[in-house]
Amino acid sequence: LVANVNVTNTMSVDKFDVFFKAEASGHVINSKATFDLYSGDLINTIKEARLYINNKLVDVTSTYNWNSTEKMIEAEFDYYGDLKGSNIFKVSVDTANSAKTDDYIKDVTLNPASFVDATYVSTDNNVTDVKGGASSPTFTIKTPSILSVSRTDGFSSSETFIAGASNLDIM
Repeated sequence: LVANVNVTNTMSVDKFDVFFKAEASGHVINSKATFDLYSGDLINTIKEARLYINNKLVDVTSTYNWNSTEKMIEAEFDYYGDLKGSNIFKVSVDTANSAKTDDYIKDVTLNPASFVDATYVSTDNNVTDVKGGASSPTFTIKTPSILSVSRTDGFSSSETFIAGASNLDIM
């Protein structure tokens, strides 16, 4: 997800919630009950999620909750900063090595509910008039990619080409 967030009056924000839908190990997670049953499978599908604001990494999370209001899975990111002007938000998700074929992540969403405990810097009043939102398309895992690496540099295959590695899988 990449979204442009325009802030006319400087606001202070403690956290951002990003919402999404998922299927993990064949289980569609679409309610609190299914989240409670299959959150372990979700963690085996999504290794971590990262939030960038203006191309700077803000926070990384691998903890997910069910948001009953949004009826979606929630990833919460700490921010503790001020926002003003035009800002580019980017959410990236890394899949786990244990993710299964046809698992998916979809509708990664940034919306007015995403701004947690936001206040205007000038008045300290709560921000209540966030408008708009953004949502990503579906990302479906089709097949795992494991590449084999062979040496072409003239050294013997017993020489380490990455410090500390005796074997290398590139995901």
